[in-house]
Amino acid sequence: MTETTSQETRSIIARWQGLSSTEREHLVLTEHTDGIVAESVFLSGGGAEAFAVHYKLACDKLWNALRLEVSVIGSNKHLILRRNVETGQWFNDKDEELIQLQGLIDVDLSISPFTNTLPIRRLQLAKGQAADITVVYVTLPEVSIHADLQRYTRMDTLLYHFDSVDSDFHRNIEVDKDGLVTHYPGLFARIS
Repeated sequence: MTETTSQETRSIIARWQGLSSTEREHLVLTEHTDGIVAESVFLSGGGAEAFAVHYKLACDKLWNALRLEVSVIGSNKHLILRRNVETGQWFNDKDEELIQLQGLIDVDLSISPFTNTLPIRRLQLAKGQAADITVVYVTLPEVSIHADLQRYTRMDTLLYHFDSVDSDFHRNIEVDKDGLVTHYPGLFARIS
């Protein structure tokens, strides 16, 4: 992990590796006084199904998602979402309202361990406390979206239990002091 700090910003560079494949993610997280911006490139494993994704996610200073831009590199698959903070409405790049996302705050990308950081930082759970949230779930490389019910439980200072409420998927996720995933069993490990 590389970290730089100035009076107005703090930047962290984090990298993850897939545990069962050659997947990699390189992320630059910049915390400004008025908000957070994460920009990342994800590379899937090799072979005919290989793909790469670039995304940029903007949040306010309380880690509420505001805008998401996602592109599957070398294809016409892309997505732009923005949230109206006052009304809770989500809109696409054509300014069409996405009714099914009304009131949702967090974004979860199927390929990225980083997006677990949003609810971890936003909720500020105490040890033993749990919260159910519904997130904007983006499946990649398909670039499909839907609402997904999830539960986060803080087990210890740097350990959270994650449950996908509508499926049998669950994991204990280890994080660092910034809420960035260090170990996601079976999926990702932080390499820098």
